[in-house]
Amino acid sequence: MTSIEDTFVETSAVFLQLFSEENMFLPTITILCEGASEMKYVQAVNRLMIRPERYPIPFKPFCLGNGDLPTIKARLKTFPGKERSSVKVWVDQDLYCQGRKWHIAYSNTKGLQNFLFSCMNFEDFLVTHCSDDAFNEWLKFCNRQNHFLNPMPECTYLPAFQSIFPNYQKGDLPFELTCDRLENMFKHVGKQAGQISNGFGEFLKSEVIAGNLTFLS
Repeated sequence: MTSIEDTFVETSAVFLQLFSEENMFLPTITILCEGASEMKYVQAVNRLMIRPERYPIPFKPFCLGNGDLPTIKARLKTFPGKERSSVKVWVDQDLYCQGRKWHIAYSNTKGLQNFLFSCMNFEDFLVTHCSDDAFNEWLKFCNRQNHFLNPMPECTYLPAFQSIFPNYQKGDLPFELTCDRLENMFKHVGKQAGQISNGFGEFLKSEVIAGNLTFLS
């Protein structure tokens, strides 16, 4: 007959095995977002995707309100050292292409881990969710404007963007994020010719490929 002490030892062993370091749930990844649009996007991803057999909510977004380096550094300092190394920072790259001051700030970001830049802005990223035809037309427009070397100002790109999404306003997500739109994005983001680079989109795609994220059924 099994004693109470034996039962306690067996139960403790099972508990320790289940909660050993290699079996612990992976933490939700914190995403520091430049603005409300990025935060709404991350929240939409959370409604579509899950981490299988791990902590179910993929991301915890925070809105910074702007993407300048002092704001980012100050927010990063609020996280404990071990947690800070896993925090992702999602900001527009065009902000860091405006004059010498910003070029210096951009070079400084290379010393900080886990920056995810939208090249060149969030609107470029949104177009990657469109059909091949709409995306390719946008890419041609951007290349004619030399956008990816000398980013267009808002007064130039926004009217063109609103021809695709007529009711779009800054801070909005102009479409419902769906699995089909994510599949379009995965196809159109990257660093190859005919793609647009986006740090968060590429990170999301790598997580899916690695099996760390899967679509909710």
